[in-house]
Amino acid sequence: MLGSLRLKIVTGLVALLVAIAGGIAAFQRFGPWAEYVDSGHARRVLVNAFNVVNPGYTIDYFGIEDGNFDIHPRGGTVTIPISARSSYFKSLNHQWHRFSVKVELSSDMEIEAPSLEATTTGIAIDAVSGDAEDMAARTSEYTRKMLVDMDEPLAVTAVVKLNTPQPEENLARAWSIWDGRIGAVILTHANGRAKPITWSGGDCGAMGFDCGPAGDLRAHQFQRWVASLREDDADALAAFGLNLQELRDSSVNPLIGGFVVTASPKDIRDLQDDQRVQWIRMTDVALDYSS
Repeated sequence: MLGSLRLKIVTGLVALLVAIAGGIAAFQRFGPWAEYVDSGHARRVLVNAFNVVNPGYTIDYFGIEDGNFDIHPRGGTVTIPISARSSYFKSLNHQWHRFSVKVELSSDMEIEAPSLEATTTGIAIDAVSGDAEDMAARTSEYTRKMLVDMDEPLAVTAVVKLNTPQPEENLARAWSIWDGRIGAVILTHANGRAKPITWSGGDCGAMGFDCGPAGDLRAHQFQRWVASLREDDADALAAFGLNLQELRDSSVNPLIGGFVVTASPKDIRDLQDDQRVQWIRMTDVALDYSS
């Protein structure tokens, strides 16, 4: 009789575990991924998608650790440490640069992306893909007046729009500032079909994918990230307003239509006199603590 009771208990536990497993499997099929996502996958898809849609901010990839990912089959949280590219926001409230935001995965595995305030750098980046005819004259004249009396040890953050989109390799060879002072590039599709994409880039390993032999160029980093995406990442990307096919279109022979740079006032003045530059908009000035 005792043996029979034990058998019933064991049988019941097995049935319960099978039911739970089946429930989780069924639950997962209704989420953004066909199977349970781990922290590595979340880093590769979610964190980099956040990078693309928030060009006014930069991610501290080295500040992301395993503890930033609290993910389980029925929800979770991804914590992303970020910095604003400019001290002043659209509302002109001065805020600290470094803070963290959370991407929430709800109980039904819907992804809720954080909503961030627009920064002056983000607004200038949006203007690169705009059609305002007087932007070049107004912005360049204002920048020129601001730069006249500026000198070291100041660091100027600015958004640069090029007259003609070019391969990143050309710009890297032509400008010494490309050695590490470029904060982000604004990618345009070679035939102009796809919406411009801003890519900040970072350390390849910290970003969660292999950047390949040309990992120092941000256009190549973006291409490698897109190549690493799978069909079942489409719903997760859609939570950030991104379309997988449009990302793939944008990754075909991308050109640089503009970029974000942080450099000395002299470097910014030199850029303004370069014939390849259409306009420059300053978005932040700070002390250069590296000097």
